[in-house]
Amino acid sequence: MIRVGIVEIHTTHPFAFTEYIRSCKRAKVVGIWDDGLVEKRLKEYRKAFPEIKVYPSLEEMAKKVDIALITGCNWDKHIERAIPFLEKDIPVYIDKPIVGNIHDCEILEELERKGKKILGGSSLRYCEEVEEFNQKIKKEEIISIFTNIGVDEFNYAIHALELVGGLMG
Repeated sequence: MIRVGIVEIHTTHPFAFTEYIRSCKRAKVVGIWDDGLVEKRLKEYRKAFPEIKVYPSLEEMAKKVDIALITGCNWDKHIERAIPFLEKDIPVYIDKPIVGNIHDCEILEELERKGKKILGGSSLRYCEEVEEFNQKIKKEEIISIFTNIGVDEFNYAIHALELVGGLMG
């Protein structure tokens, strides 16, 4: 059983990730760490998932998990939050957007060169609808793909990119 730790409960994503992880039966969310930025969200999460341990530090949680999901809203803290896990060679998924500046992109590149495992993006690449579509349609039958961003392109274009990536392989 893969032990998952979730870092920061700022959005609804940790709720959805936790429910999905529960359903797949190959992994289990065993801990969370939160900075208190969105206090209401943390209370809601703890009410929904009271069995999940709240860790006092990222370093403590890094001792107990096999993978970490960084889901906070402050992109400038994503690398900082990931480091305690990466130092222990624990793979990290960083929710979109992965980082918010060029300096952090350069840090990501350096971490990758050192063999650290970091994944980021949008889960739309892996959604059931994409899998169903791919089973019914052959890639060579696709002439074009149109996708739409319902909010703002800067924050949400990754969803369109990942959706197309999933459809086109």
